Amino acid sequence: MSPVLRESEVVFMYGHGDPDIYRAFAATFQGWGGAATPERARMFRELGMRATGSIWCLTAGAARLHADAALRDAVVRDIRGEPVAVPWLADHVHEGTPSWFGCTNHPAFRRLNRDLAREAVSVDVDGLHIDDPRGSAGAMASGGCFCDYCMAAFREYAKRALGEAEFRAAGVRDSGRFDYREVVRAVADTREECLRKWRDLPLIEHFRRFQDEAAAENIRGIARAAMEHAGRKLLISVNAYNIEDGFLPIVNLDEVTHIVCEVRQAGTAEPDGFRDTAEAYERARRAGKPVAATATGENWAWVKKHGAIELPKIWIAFAYACGQRFMAPDPERQWCHTNELGTHWYAAPAEQYAPMYRFVRANADLFDGYAATAPPDVSEKDGLLTAFRARPGAQAVMHAVNLRCEPGAPGRPERIQPRRNLEVPLPPEAAGAKRARLMSFDAPPETVRVRRSGGRPALEIPELRIWTIAALE
Repeated sequence: MSPVLRESEVVFMYGHGDPDIYRAFAATFQGWGGAATPERARMFRELGMRATGSIWCLTAGAARLHADAALRDAVVRDIRGEPVAVPWLADHVHEGTPSWFGCTNHPAFRRLNRDLAREAVSVDVDGLHIDDPRGSAGAMASGGCFCDYCMAAFREYAKRALGEAEFRAAGVRDSGRFDYREVVRAVADTREECLRKWRDLPLIEHFRRFQDEAAAENIRGIARAAMEHAGRKLLISVNAYNIEDGFLPIVNLDEVTHIVCEVRQAGTAEPDGFRDTAEAYERARRAGKPVAATATGENWAWVKKHGAIELPKIWIAFAYACGQRFMAPDPERQWCHTNELGTHWYAAPAEQYAPMYRFVRANADLFDGYAATAPPDVSEKDGLLTAFRARPGAQAVMHAVNLRCEPGAPGRPERIQPRRNLEVPLPPEAAGAKRARLMSFDAPPETVRVRRSGGRPALEIPELRIWTIAALE
């Protein structure tokens, strides 16, 4: 049986109808949906790829909302009962109807989630990707959800989770009949006030936990409905943005097999921010769920605006060195987003990035089955990532990634600052190594001796441009 995601997996985010795009990258997995028809699913099989269908739990979409009164009722509502639109879909409007958040505690929206999941796995797919899985829990950052269904479910949750003293402290006289909206309105009776005072609202931590647990229960139901309809076990992935804590109740579900998501990347020439990226990958590792990541829409908008080519190469190398995977920069439609421009798209030059992925697949034996013996070392001062990885019965490897990249400017191209004669300390586990074969996607391999530096094993990399893997012998 194939692993959920191999360390050498080459994952695409969006689906393409042209098989040559996948061949150019040596792709192995279509991660964010894309197998929506029998013909498309057959194409992936013929390419030797695994592929998924997809749904999202964010909104029914402006067109469906406009056409369906039941779905218009099943939307996230603020403290005054007004529907809440998805801020980053402000330009997604159908005949005057916005893209309102769907309430994942409302039966009508839950039915839609499950119906779409069954439809997505009706073709020959390996799994289902669920986008925006937090649903109503995620909408709290925009002032919801205080609909009747959320209030009824929270009342039952509070009966189990709260003591009478907590109810009294929140001003609740009858815990069996309380309406959380009344508690909140005593402090903030508009959406703006709620957002300004959110952390100080009575019982807000209990309400947050309720919404998180309800979101997880919804995803469990979607996954089970999809597998029952397909009649087989499926891979189930979720978009857990940056693997933040609010997603962990969902990520930790047994039904969820892996994560396909945006992870914030360092978006300038400075190394600041790479440590945050490494910590996101480490959170996924601790949860035991492999990640196929891309950068955020804001990161990709920065790349497009500045004409950056080298920086995404660092992102790719960084992810694989951390034992995760960075999805292929899309050669046709890489999602970008800014507050000023909203959604827009970037065509990433395939000739720049495909060689990195072909390198990974050609050297899969240096990736698959390897695990970190310690968290990767990110030195912001030195602009360097080093990651030592080992596999029982195989040679250990050390990844070195150069994080120093000068951004471009009018009249000056972006430039990597190569590191020459770079000394990289090795951990005690490498004490028996005598030499290392240095492998890079953009340079021929070479062999160097492992030497001792201050009593510790170390190797000297003659030139580190972006990414070097040292296979120790």
